[in-house]
Amino acid sequence: MTVPEPKVLIVDDEETIRALLRKSLQKAGYSIAEAADAVEALEKLKTFNPHVVLLDIVMPGIAGNDLLETIKELKPATQIIMVTALDREAVKNESFFKGAFDFIAKPIDRDYLLSAVKRALAYRKNQPR
Repeated sequence: MTVPEPKVLIVDDEETIRALLRKSLQKAGYSIAEAADAVEALEKLKTFNPHVVLLDIVMPGIAGNDLLETIKELKPATQIIMVTALDREAVKNESFFKGAFDFIAKPIDRDYLLSAVKRALAYRKNQPR
């Protein structure tokens, strides 16, 4: 019996960021889905059922921190890692308060990204369902 690849949903309005994240994570063995905005992310959440979501904070329409709350309501076991160029304490604190697992500042450090996803998966695995 084979173990399915862990699933990661990348939500970012910038195609170049999604491509960078996708390449790094696919190379590490993760199954990837992408969304360019909150509406698309919510659709992918239903069909892809990710273990981890990489979520940009600044997006058109629904902001990442608002989408974070919705995802945590719909899929509480899903771990969310915020990804943003806004490396400010107030932004980080709001994200953590709303249920984010971790926070990655742009430009993205590939090693930290892979470590954060791995830790999020380990944390998720140890949580009661």
